Formats: sequence, structure tokens, C-alpha cells
Amino acid sequence: MFADVGKTIKRIAQAAFLILCVSAFVGGIVLMVEERVGWGFLTWIVGPMIAFVSSCLIYGFGEVVDTAIVLRFRDEQNTSHSGAASKTAGSEKKRPYTDIVRCEQQPAGICAGCRQMRAELWLCIVKTGSQYKEKNMCQRCIDSFVIR
Repeated sequence: MFADVGKTIKRIAQAAFLILCVSAFVGGIVLMVEERVGWGFLTWIVGPMIAFVSSCLIYGFGEVVDTAIVLRFRDEQNTSHSGAASKTAGSEKKRPYTDIVRCEQQPAGICAGCRQMRAELWLCIVKTGSQYKEKNMCQRCIDSFVIR
């Protein structure tokens, strides 16, 4: 539960949206049965809107947490490997990707780094020069990218 807090928050937002929409629908029916048709229709219309806005706020917070975790990890990697990187900068071959921004787990496919079929891939947003692109990468390629 606490291993991936951002994803947990986003799942809670999705569940809250579904629960609030269903409860607005049921509440509207109950109001119509009690002969409050105007309030019933208003509940049907306004309830999902409120559910959507509140769920977007919660989901957005989950995205912020995910991004903060990625930035913290990158910062830790940059500070721990900055001394070793400066010593080997001349002998290191140029990498096509200059920065990994974010990764999400994907099903099996072909890795963009090693060009091999892998059972587990990560859809990574990588910076190539001044552009951002989505690339499927295996864990080995991500690890070698972060360490170098």
C-alpha cells in the first residue's frame, strides 16, 4: 500500500468517482420516488459533476506525489553518481536519451534500448535533446541509464 503512494491515491480517486456517481444516481431515484422530481434531476446532474471535480483534484495530487518521487529518485542518483560520472565522462559512449522523466509498467514487448523482447517493460518518458518521447524500456536498460 505504501510502496507506491501516488498510484494508490490515483486508484482511490477513481473509486471515489464511481462511488459518488452511483450514490448520486441512487439518491436521485430516491428523491423522485418521494415526489421531489426537481431535486432528483438536480442530483443526477450536479452529483456526477461534483464527483468529477473532486476526483480530479485527488487524482492530480496523486500525480504530484508520483512526480515528486521520480524527481527525488533522480536527484539522489545524480548526487550519488556525480563524482564517478565526471571521471569517466570522456570515455563513456553517448547515450541517445539524456533524461528519464517518468516510467509506468507495461505488458511484454520490445525494449527500445536493447531491442530485445522482454516480459516486463516500462513506458518511460525520456528527454532526447529538447524533445520528450515515450519509449518502452526494460529494467536493465533503465538501470544502466540511471547509473551512467
